[in-house]
Amino acid sequence: MSILTQSDLTTTKRSPSCIIGGALPPSTQKVKLELHSAAWHSESAPQIHFTHHGPNTVSAAGHNQSVWVDGYATFPNDARETNVADYILCKYEQDSAIPIRDLEGSFVVAVHDARQHRILIYRNLAGAINLFFASTNNGLLYSTNLARLLKLFPRVGDLNESLLPVFFLYRCIPGRETLFKEVTRLMPGELLEFTDGRITTRQATSFDDYRGQVPLHGNLLEQINDTIGAAVSSCYRAAPSSAVLLSGGVDSTLLQSHFNLQLDEQRPSISYCATLDHPRTIGELAYAHSAADLLGVTLRPVQIERPYLEYLDYAISSTGETPNHVQAAYFPAVAQAMSEDGLMTGITGEAADGLFGVATQDQLHRAAMIRSLLPTQGRWLAEKLAHVGLIRTKWRSILELADRLDDFTYLHHPTNLQAMFAHLDSVIRCFGEQCVINAMSYRLSIVERNGLNHSHVERLHGANLLTSSINSATYWNTLTETRGISLYSPFLDSRMIRLAMSIADEIKFQYRKPKQLLKQALAVRTHKALAYRKKLSFGQPIFEWLGRTGQLNTALEEVEDYSFIDKRTYNEARDAPNWFLYNVLCFDRLSKHVKHAVRE
Repeated sequence: MSILTQSDLTTTKRSPSCIIGGALPPSTQKVKLELHSAAWHSESAPQIHFTHHGPNTVSAAGHNQSVWVDGYATFPNDARETNVADYILCKYEQDSAIPIRDLEGSFVVAVHDARQHRILIYRNLAGAINLFFASTNNGLLYSTNLARLLKLFPRVGDLNESLLPVFFLYRCIPGRETLFKEVTRLMPGELLEFTDGRITTRQATSFDDYRGQVPLHGNLLEQINDTIGAAVSSCYRAAPSSAVLLSGGVDSTLLQSHFNLQLDEQRPSISYCATLDHPRTIGELAYAHSAADLLGVTLRPVQIERPYLEYLDYAISSTGETPNHVQAAYFPAVAQAMSEDGLMTGITGEAADGLFGVATQDQLHRAAMIRSLLPTQGRWLAEKLAHVGLIRTKWRSILELADRLDDFTYLHHPTNLQAMFAHLDSVIRCFGEQCVINAMSYRLSIVERNGLNHSHVERLHGANLLTSSINSATYWNTLTETRGISLYSPFLDSRMIRLAMSIADEIKFQYRKPKQLLKQALAVRTHKALAYRKKLSFGQPIFEWLGRTGQLNTALEEVEDYSFIDKRTYNEARDAPNWFLYNVLCFDRLSKHVKHAVRE
């Protein structure tokens, strides 16, 4: 890959993909940029893929600056007609800063300033686009795709072994660090500055900053629908050739109901979902079809026909990350089908859980009620009742939790277990209990830094939002971009987050009614049957595939002998597959991909 100097830089067209950039220290008297593919999407001018302002040379009297935005950006209340990138550049020229508080949406924006030998990159609080960066001998290297950055990074393959317990608990590294030493992720709300050969980052905005910013009026359901409608409208105007990925759940169904309003009579409403011909998953397709039929939408199922390992290997090799969910490996296949139909963008309902409620919140509600009645006797009572066989396992754990609501070293605290994709006992046997507690504390620190700690219930949902929902949305976007499709998540629109952070916990996170506000918002727009039907839980036959006679058996037999994997634990998982075994497979395939990349 060649490095383009400013004098060689020209406008770059592309299908939505990744952005890779770099800069040399100012002592070279020239800023070098590596822009293999740069793009931005804006409501006001979606046809423009890259904007570059000023002459193509660097000189003392010259003017040479460029701007790109990945994702979609708009102005509050659509108040300005100005092109977003032009506006950013104009404000930067005035203030030498990115106008962070003037933009809404979900985006990463970068300004390259050759005059000041400076790069600014800002990931807005809702930015569902990953941005990885590293410091090299040549300055700054950054990319929206970790795999492509690793190919250019000279120390590729150096694993951050201290974070392995985090990976085996949550199947990703949710914070600023990554599995690879010296490669860092720009976090939501962070601003990066590269100048004088140095990289600095700071938290420019946090979720706590959004608290109470939106005045709530009398009709909260109308306000929720208006905000979702505005976010969906921004997604559509940024990329009119788009479609909703419809699962049939309340989140995607609500988005589809708003998306239908964007279409004219000449364009039919089409949605997409992945489907696997297996008894375990057959209900999933029927669930999506039933929602599509009631909404007047044509559902296009994408058949998953090839062995799972092929999808898994492609996902890992093309992103440098592992799927956080088994089904995530299918996103490139769905993206390919959409691309072949002439679409550019998919719309997903990710992050609704973290903003409006998850079922595990009820454990905290029950434990808090018990603690108010028995401030110090929960564990004692649980032991006594269990001894005489008068208590179910579920209630015993809640009685224990009542005594330990503030103790986050408690391995079974719901906040620690939220969005955990692991077999906990196996991870403890491999790394030890203290390392597992430290890994849980590492994840919780992300929530604390963003101020989502005003209550136990808020902290639980903060863990979901900051370390699962946003990671899912960004990873899925990276996966689909490998096939030329961007993925937008309207619940991660800054306006949506601002509204959710202004609604009181007792209204937003109601006992035994997760996502009640979204269900009510959907009910007033469509059929009540869609809003209140029983939620179905779907999964892939992954444990069948991981079995001794399953399709993944050969790959498991080829897993390397890692020092941190307890052999007895691994062999037991081979006999009775669990999430630990799947995580081992993912790690092994990632490790082998990185070694292969180094050899190349």
